[in-house]
Amino acid sequence: MLLSSAGHVADMISRMKNNRSLRKKKAYFNTEDPIVLKEKHRNLYFKKVSRETKGRFLNKISLQTTKRKRYERIVLAAMAIIMIAFIWYLKNYT
Repeated sequence: MLLSSAGHVADMISRMKNNRSLRKKKAYFNTEDPIVLKEKHRNLYFKKVSRETKGRFLNKISLQTTKRKRYERIVLAAMAIIMIAFIWYLKNYT
């Protein structure tokens, strides 16, 4: 019985030493990379467009968002109807 616990104690001591060495070691991902920090920001340049073109783009975006919201509402309503029908089925036929 004494011999079997000695292996566990030795294993525990070796794990503690390994963990201690890992804590002292410098973390690879926590270092600051000077190349990334010194990089200059890039300016973005866009083509100038007329007000009509900008209006068309904004209308298209608003139309897409209304379609997406309508689709989400339909899906939510369908899921609610299916859940209600399933609960009704369980109450009446079980």
